[in-house]
Amino acid sequence: KAIRPTLETAAVLGRRFDFDTLLDVIGEPEAQLVDAVDALVKRRLLREEGEGGVYDFSHDKLREVVYRDIGGARRRLLHRSVAESLERYCDRETRDCDAQLAEHYERAQVWSRALHFLVLAAEHSQALFAMRDALHWFDRAVALCEAHPESLDERQRLAIYERRGEARAQAGQTQGAVADIRLVIAALRAGGEREKTRDALIQLGMAYRRADQYEEATACLTEALAESHAMNDERHAADTLYHLGTVAWSTGRNDQAIRFHQQAVEICSRTGCTDLIAVQAWHGRGEAYFANAEPAPAIECYMRSLELARGIGDKSYESENLMMVGHACLGTKGLGDYPRAMANFEAALDIARSADLQWHFGPTLLGLDHARACTGRYGEAWTGMQKTLHWLESLRQARYQFIAYDFLGHLLLDLGLNELAVEHLERGCTLGRDTGIPYWRAAIHTHLAVARSRLGQKDVAPALQVTLAQTRRTSERYMMVRCLDGLAEIALAAGDT
Repeated sequence: KAIRPTLETAAVLGRRFDFDTLLDVIGEPEAQLVDAVDALVKRRLLREEGEGGVYDFSHDKLREVVYRDIGGARRRLLHRSVAESLERYCDRETRDCDAQLAEHYERAQVWSRALHFLVLAAEHSQALFAMRDALHWFDRAVALCEAHPESLDERQRLAIYERRGEARAQAGQTQGAVADIRLVIAALRAGGEREKTRDALIQLGMAYRRADQYEEATACLTEALAESHAMNDERHAADTLYHLGTVAWSTGRNDQAIRFHQQAVEICSRTGCTDLIAVQAWHGRGEAYFANAEPAPAIECYMRSLELARGIGDKSYESENLMMVGHACLGTKGLGDYPRAMANFEAALDIARSADLQWHFGPTLLGLDHARACTGRYGEAWTGMQKTLHWLESLRQARYQFIAYDFLGHLLLDLGLNELAVEHLERGCTLGRDTGIPYWRAAIHTHLAVARSRLGQKDVAPALQVTLAQTRRTSERYMMVRCLDGLAEIALAAGDT
């Protein structure tokens, strides 16, 4: 009976605990606690690990039985005592400590402290790009603040939704991100908080862009840019210009993308910016060069962005820059350096997998398999592309499905499987019509025209001429070259030299 309080405190601490923490929580004389713990060890209720003063229960079922037998009021008190002790002595540099503190404060029903440490655990995980863990903690924080709204004020509540929205967008959970950020914007507008509304509009524009909802993205970002200019805020202007550039690039308006990204780079160079804003600006300028069939300067920009991303520990842009260098090294798009292309794709995948950056998987896997196809590994490439396409379809990531159809068409044309190429490329065209997304469609139209020409169809050139004119107007020289290649093959097949 005398050692029962010690056993109960140990059960609240968890399966494994150290003597010093137990002593701090119980607050009784050290010699008395030593006797109690020794008695529990002799009865085989606890086990000591070596000589380190660390103990665990002989069986977790035993701990569960002891824990359930503790009265509710005493259990809450013990959890609070444990949490306060951990705050004094726990290594706060680890996310595990924040998670433990959140757990104990929640069980103690100290809701404000539980929320505080849930958010810290989420932010710690997000900084390590452990996005699944980050979203787990943010989801728990949102559930807790909804269940106990009295535990925090409106500003704190909105901050939790905003942070979860950012994490959802980063992890590719676009619908959830849009819902969270819209909630935040509505509240900020109602409160007349202009600067914070502008910041949230940028976040919402990014989320819409990732969902391929380009009109909505452009509207949000254009409003945010106007606000930044009105506030004379160059840093946020550069941030917004980058996102507007990516929207323009994704919708086949590379002439606009070049202008937006160049302005962002100029602002960063003039102000000496080297943080995430600069990482984005140089990456975006690289994308615009890439779309304009200038692989060498594109790679220079990607490498500058990569250097900056590594300097701030940004795994997402580190992976994306490596992936884009890979694409710029492919022979169908750039330098024709396939060993370098494959090395960059592999490095990008390693980072994306370790950081759970699912958004990067699709274009990186497709680029790697395209490089395999271009070096004669057709069977392996076909299997990989089909698998990636099915995965992208399950996620409804339409933008990257276009790349898959383009690369599959290229592979099938190389093998002379023209009917099968037409079948796959027509699916890509149908997807483009259904979604209204123009991204990558010029390449698909070109392959389709070539495949139909090889099958004897005579009227394919006029439509391809229209696509060529469009790519000229929008500075998409890479797509323009693809159209010219297709028109040249069609003309040769017709005997028109």
